[in-house]
Amino acid sequence: MSLHETLQNLKDLVDSFEDLIEKGKIATSTRNIELLSDFISSVEGAIPQATSALERSRDVLQQAQHCDVLLKYISVYYRMLVLVSIPYTISILESASQILKTRYLEGDASKALALAEKLKNIVDTLKS
Repeated sequence: MSLHETLQNLKDLVDSFEDLIEKGKIATSTRNIELLSDFISSVEGAIPQATSALERSRDVLQQAQHCDVLLKYISVYYRMLVLVSIPYTISILESASQILKTRYLEGDASKALALAEKLKNIVDTLKS
């Protein structure tokens, strides 16, 4: 994968997580069950894309042997996802789970926590 493709994939992923965060903030602040379910489904759909793009990006960053300007931007997007966007999404999923538990929707609450756990594992793997 070229540096340009890696950069574009990461930028798209950052935009995707920004949309997820916005959707999650609205869902948790309104406590609307439909919005919460939609947010959880959206996160579930984003996980495979995130895993793939971040792993490829990490490999590009680790194997980089020259000082290309694109590497700087790839590194910034990568760190933004791993250190900010994904942890914030995890926090929103945990809040969503608490809201769903208070509404006695244990299945949905468990799904939100399971997704948060998947994202935590992704981040932990990528940080090491």
